Amino acid sequence: MTFCADAGASFGGGIEARCGGIGIDAELGTAELRAVYFSQPVIGLVQKRIKEEKWVNTEATTIDAQKTDLPSSAFTHTTMNIGFHVIPDSSAALDESIRILSPGGTLAFTTWTQPLGWAPDVQRAFESFPFKAPFKAPAQTTAWGEWYDVNWIRKTLQAKGLESVKVEPCAFVQRIDSAEYFMRNFGMIVNFVISSC
Repeated sequence: MTFCADAGASFGGGIEARCGGIGIDAELGTAELRAVYFSQPVIGLVQKRIKEEKWVNTEATTIDAQKTDLPSSAFTHTTMNIGFHVIPDSSAALDESIRILSPGGTLAFTTWTQPLGWAPDVQRAFESFPFKAPFKAPAQTTAWGEWYDVNWIRKTLQAKGLESVKVEPCAFVQRIDSAEYFMRNFGMIVNFVISSC
């Protein structure tokens, strides 16, 4: 999901950012949070949380990351979680993320490295089947770029005119207690991989 935060309205409270289980409370003071995504079912889930948890100054809408139609230089922060490497025209999506970012703003995103964290385990599971089950799990499905390569990402962002570029791999260990646990937490990914083979 791409979260675009505009410092123009009252947010109230703080936002907790996490990497590897470490919580950081980032006080935003007054801000507006716009959650955007391409899938209406996902947006529906976010809208439900907004209502149930009484998030203030927060909006969730569907959007095409390749052509957002959002105003230029409008957001102090834009983020994308696990997205650039799978968007069909990731070059356009990156350009859009930069275009809507205000001067001095922050662009933050996550992407997979090679190999995908869970892919080797799923590969071994597929190999154990008593029948032939091909398994491919590319870290990237878009034709442009090398989103799995830290150096390519850094050079690309700098070439696009971004300053103070930091690209930091963030590793974590995911404990899988059972096949049921795995499917409950990663079933959506498995279904995506199976349907794309």
